[in-house]
Amino acid sequence: MKTPTDIKALIGVFLKASHKTDTPQDLSDEIDLRQAGLIDSLGFARLLTDLERQLGEPLDLASIDPTRLTHVGSLCRHIAAQLRLP
Repeated sequence: MKTPTDIKALIGVFLKASHKTDTPQDLSDEIDLRQAGLIDSLGFARLLTDLERQLGEPLDLASIDPTRLTHVGSLCRHIAAQLRLP
């Protein structure tokens, strides 16, 4: 079972692999990936695809608040909760 911290680590690895040299060492829960310039719309789609591949499950983001979708903490908690569902 993956925790929000595990998901956050996967996001950090993805950002580093995407050659984002300005990626913060510690991704705060309140960082908005898009507003911080760490990811754009296409990059977010790639991130989701990468997470689905690594987690082995499709992700459903329909129920997350769209204004919080690219915030690290909200996204990680949502994904971790979804993975706990039967």
